[in-house]
Amino acid sequence: LERAYAGIFDDQHAASFRAQAEMLERDTEIKVEKTMEKIDSAARKMISLTADSSTEIKLEVVAAAVPQLRARIEQKRDEAEAILAESKRHGRANEYDRGRAKVIAEQLAIVRACKTHELDSDLVHGIPQRFKVPQLLVNLEVEQKRLQEVIEYRTKEKERADIRARNAMDDMKGLEETLAAELGPLMRKVIMGRQRFRCCALNQSNLRSR
Repeated sequence: LERAYAGIFDDQHAASFRAQAEMLERDTEIKVEKTMEKIDSAARKMISLTADSSTEIKLEVVAAAVPQLRARIEQKRDEAEAILAESKRHGRANEYDRGRAKVIAEQLAIVRACKTHELDSDLVHGIPQRFKVPQLLVNLEVEQKRLQEVIEYRTKEKERADIRARNAMDDMKGLEETLAAELGPLMRKVIMGRQRFRCCALNQSNLRSR
C-alpha cells in the first residue's frame, strides 16, 4: 500500500502505511523475542529438572536374601552410630562433672581451712551467695557426693553403650561377610544357571500342526 500510494504521489497515505508497517514489524520482533525467551527458559527448566531427578539405576541378578541382608546391614549401622552417639554424650557430661567436682574439692579445702564465719560461693546454686561456713561445708560435701554418684552411673552407662556398639558392629561385620558370599562368583554362577528363559522362538509350522 505504501508503494501504491507513493506511485500516485500520495505522500500522506504512503507515510501513514509506512508507519503502520514499521509498527507491525516492531510488534512482531518483540513477540518473537518474548517467545524465544520463554522457550529458552523452559529448556533451562527441563535441563535442571532432568539433572536433579535423573538417577542411575543398576540392575543385577542376586539371591533373594541379598536385599534383606543389605537392609539389615544399614539397620545395624544406624544402631551402632546411635549407640556411639549416646556413649559420647555420657563421656562429655562426665568430663564436665569431673571438672566441677575438682573445683568443689578445691573449695572444700579452702572452707575447711577458713577462719571466718561466712564465705561466698556459686557452686551450690549456680549463683554467688553468702553462706555460713558450716552450712557451706555441708552443701559442698553433699554436692560432691552427688557428683561422684552421677559420674559413676554415667561411667557404667558409657561402658554398657560401648559394649552394645561393639556388638552391633560385630553383627554388621558378620552380615557383610554373608553378603559378600551371596555376591561372590560361586553364588552368581548358581543363580545364572537357574535363570529361566524369558523368551523363545518356535517354528510356525510346529505351532500350526499342534
